[in-house]
Amino acid sequence: MSHLNTFHWNLMIRGYTDNSFFLHALNLYLTMRFQRVPADHFTYPFVLKACGGLLDFREGEKVHGSLFKMGLAEDLYVCKFGHIDSAVKLFEKMPLLDLVS
Repeated sequence: MSHLNTFHWNLMIRGYTDNSFFLHALNLYLTMRFQRVPADHFTYPFVLKACGGLLDFREGEKVHGSLFKMGLAEDLYVCKFGHIDSAVKLFEKMPLLDLVS
């Protein structure tokens, strides 16, 4: 798939995520990054949803950090694409709740 552009990778990641194949979506994103295909503001919402679906906090933090490195943390599309249900699931599964959480 290395000859495909970001659009095609995003399409596949979204398809996996929308059908709850979260691990496939995350693995595809990691392969995309390994092959140095640039991610864009359409990539991250689906990857973050996959991380939420897997309850993979560490990978979610890495992906979130990538948003800041790429300057996309304030991107309107990324911010508007929030998934409240995923956030609630993550919150409920947290082993230690404190003032910050």
